[in-house]
Amino acid sequence: MFVSIHIPKTAGTAIAKIFDTTSMRRIMYDYGSEWDIEAVRTSLPEVRAHKEFVQSYFRYLHGHFHYLKYADVFTNSPFISTVRDPADRVISQYLHVLRSGDRNIKQHRMVMDGEIDVVEFSKFKYIGNAQWYYLEGRAVKDYDFIFVQEQLELSLMKFCKIFDRPEITEYLSWFNGVPVVNEKPASEKKTRPVNITESDRKEIYKHCERDVEVYRLAKEKLALMQ
Repeated sequence: MFVSIHIPKTAGTAIAKIFDTTSMRRIMYDYGSEWDIEAVRTSLPEVRAHKEFVQSYFRYLHGHFHYLKYADVFTNSPFISTVRDPADRVISQYLHVLRSGDRNIKQHRMVMDGEIDVVEFSKFKYIGNAQWYYLEGRAVKDYDFIFVQEQLELSLMKFCKIFDRPEITEYLSWFNGVPVVNEKPASEKKTRPVNITESDRKEIYKHCERDVEVYRLAKEKLALMQ
């Protein structure tokens, strides 16, 4: 069973769709707790109690959880994730919150009400360096595989070759590449206009220093994988 860490706004939904379909739905999802730091880093007692069953039945465990949540539970499982250019990831998450955030979450409410811009948003602890926090506890080089969002098709090809996943290769051939998922109807995309400048991007990077390094190392790792 692969333990697949879905860092928000890194094509994790597309990866989940591929894993779900090609495994005949033998995928266990762990979502809904990404704003609770204890929940994303602490595995449930019932999962620990039945870890042998989980590991033998499911082919993938996928969701918004940190590495530390399952690091000492599924010790023999390959751990994988997906990363993205840090500024692009922050901007994408900001726009997602602006469009469909949860007003019960203070950070979301501040974005939706126009109290903070994308640069201020990037300063939050688990936003600017989200990728580092999700992967914390294991060096990038020690992950079994890390997809790079900007090279997703190449990443998938290498993943399939290394881990012998012909069913994924066949599935991708149906779409001539990665299928489009997570699209919102046009009616749901209407939000106040946001102008994000190159200057904004430079400022965002200043608050993503750890993620910049994670992204660099992940790209190097992908390039070396055969």
